[in-house]
Amino acid sequence: MANVINCKSLGEFNLIKHLTELQKLSLPNGIPNGVMGPGDDCAIMPLAFFGADSSKGFLLLSTDSMIEEKHFSFNYSSPYDVGKKLVACNLSDIAAMAGTPKAMLINLQLNDSTTVDLAHEIYKGIYDSCADYGAYVIGGNTTIGKDLALTATIVGFSLLNPILRSTAKAGEDLWVSNTLGRAFLGLHLLKNKINSKDLAWAEETILAHKQPQPQLSLGQTLGSQNLASAMIDISDGLLQDASHIAESSSVEVEIFIDKVPVHPGYAKLLLNKMYAMTHGDDYELLFTSSQTNRNKLEFPQNNLSASENRYNLTRIGTIKETLKDQDLHTKGFVSIISADGSKRSLNEFLELNKWNHGAGYAHF
Repeated sequence: MANVINCKSLGEFNLIKHLTELQKLSLPNGIPNGVMGPGDDCAIMPLAFFGADSSKGFLLLSTDSMIEEKHFSFNYSSPYDVGKKLVACNLSDIAAMAGTPKAMLINLQLNDSTTVDLAHEIYKGIYDSCADYGAYVIGGNTTIGKDLALTATIVGFSLLNPILRSTAKAGEDLWVSNTLGRAFLGLHLLKNKINSKDLAWAEETILAHKQPQPQLSLGQTLGSQNLASAMIDISDGLLQDASHIAESSSVEVEIFIDKVPVHPGYAKLLLNKMYAMTHGDDYELLFTSSQTNRNKLEFPQNNLSASENRYNLTRIGTIKETLKDQDLHTKGFVSIISADGSKRSLNEFLELNKWNHGAGYAHF
């Protein structure tokens, strides 16, 4: 009898790898040149694939799902919030590729108790968020199931070569946008019913949980000015998403832990900063850039934005080469540099901090 393996025990990323490899049995010649499937924030399809002029750019496609009580709760978010967050999650993948969103398809799985008013408010949030970023809902599907669940498929576009996770180079700097951990901080306030009347930052963090803002403008600016060589959005937590860059690019990503911009509310509430680096839901951008770009990127003197609100960017690490193994392969990994200069592997760092919640959000 064949050994039966449960999907959950296999794990999200191993399951994705297994299902992706399966396609090769049906396509012995592989996916057509220029088309990039699983392994990055978006799938990429050059318009030449459709018979169009190859100089006209690339389609970017991504999809994301949200399930009630797994990814959101109506105890802490309104239906309108949920609609806006669904759009933000998908737009953030487009931002990570330096693209522009164009259209969206929505799949809504209702349950037996879903009211018309609730569905109305979810879609109002979806439509308003799409309007804010110049995207349009062009179709979708509705069905009935056990759980209330929403899935969005985003279609974006880029005239330039999209920025990948797999193109980080040794000697580059690692940068992150804004402060991390705001969404978890907001959820913490809501869940624990903390009186936030005297906390000046409370409203900002609660809104970051309910209605996150994708960094589309920043992503497009980094792409148009050739300032990012590899990039990913922080949806599953800094440490886990940094690992994706390391593994995809076959490099060592060194993170200087005291440089990571954690929201000051953690110190105020005596919260463990590990939540800020592993919980996810931030939708900030993590990217690598040549050291020659430091003057352009350092905050607050950077001049990337034409508006008065300059991008808040922090240099938090560096990229290093990895050594080839006996089979002449390289494997990317993350290292953590502490304030005293000591260096540990990511697993050693998690163990040192007695952190049993993993390096990032677990979808399974």
